[in-house]
Amino acid sequence: MTERVTHTIEKNKSKLMAIILVILFLSIQLLFLLKTFTLVFIILLGLLLGILFMAERNRLFVWMTISFTVGLLAFIYGDRLILEVNVTHAEILILNRILLFLPIILVAFVVYKFNRGVLSFLHKPSWNENTKLPFIWSGFWELSVKRFFIIGTVVYIVILLILGVNAGPLNWHIVGNIFFFSILNGITIEFLWRSLFLAQIRMLIGDKSAVLVTSLSCAMFYYLLGFSLAHCLIFFVAGIFHGGITLRSNSLYPAMIWNICLTITFVFTGSIPLLALM
Repeated sequence: MTERVTHTIEKNKSKLMAIILVILFLSIQLLFLLKTFTLVFIILLGLLLGILFMAERNRLFVWMTISFTVGLLAFIYGDRLILEVNVTHAEILILNRILLFLPIILVAFVVYKFNRGVLSFLHKPSWNENTKLPFIWSGFWELSVKRFFIIGTVVYIVILLILGVNAGPLNWHIVGNIFFFSILNGITIEFLWRSLFLAQIRMLIGDKSAVLVTSLSCAMFYYLLGFSLAHCLIFFVAGIFHGGITLRSNSLYPAMIWNICLTITFVFTGSIPLLALM
């Protein structure tokens, strides 16, 4: 009986610590938005001092948070340097996404050093797994991941066709840039948030909570890029579905394809001003 009570207490302590670490992770991003960098360094210092007293999976997430913060600082600094380079505005957008490999490489290195799978979701989707429409884990219609993915893709394409009718004249150069930027965005965004972070955060707070946290974190990053709150809300909601299908299919590829479709739609509607800058 005593052992069971002790085990329960230790489990609750570990869960509480995981929740605190996730809140601090999101708080750091919020402080970036508020440009309160002093508090960011205070939080990082506190994490470094407490890391010796944490369980291994908590230590992993702390180092992921630190590496992500360092990578984000490098991303912001690099983005400012790009503005000083004599390139087109469209090329600036593409270089901006290439800079996102900085936090990706740092976070992936930490995951690798802890002997965790860096490529956890980079394999063929489990198409026959069950999911539910419309909310993946709950809904009125049970169907396979493959059908859910097809429905989601069709919805994205229909929205693209409706909103992209007035996009103006296109040529192969413009179409090529759109697809290159969209693929680059889909790979970087989804790999960082829906693979590296989602795979580890789910071990701390569970699948559904991890999907919400990574979706919120990703939306905050888009806000840091200058998107409006309305657009970031769209990214947050879309991120929930992207994270959900990643976990249900055990693969990152469906989310990447959805992200590419969403990015193309945003380009055609002018939310990402790639067309206007060509």
